[in-house]
Amino acid sequence: MIGVGNLESEVMRRIRKYGLENNVVLFVFKDGVEKLKIFKNSKVVVHPAIYDSGGMAACEAMACGLPEISFDLLALKSYYPKGMIKTPCYDLSAFADNILRLLNNEELYEKLQREALELARTPGRSNSPLIP
Repeated sequence: MIGVGNLESEVMRRIRKYGLENNVVLFVFKDGVEKLKIFKNSKVVVHPAIYDSGGMAACEAMACGLPEISFDLLALKSYYPKGMIKTPCYDLSAFADNILRLLNNEELYEKLQREALELARTPGRSNSPLIP
């Protein structure tokens, strides 16, 4: 998990509660090459935002070939019409199911991976220095 905020202590509490200490790594803010190294060592991006204002992290991850799981937010319909599975808002069970579905369905994974790369390469998609 990249970035910490005012919910860091709550996140740590839940990580301990569910015995995920060996499965979740919390990173402070990362950018540039450091962030790209994390993306390149990842399989998917879990983007559980409940409000999205068009930040670039999702597109930067897609440029690394990472399909994503998110909630079906209005803004994401136009920003990211493909390359991610959109889950009905706030349905945590469906969100978890979609993570597992993406990890266990190679055909779906490869389809979304291709879409993510294609979307990230779309001219005008990004103003990030990380994405050509």
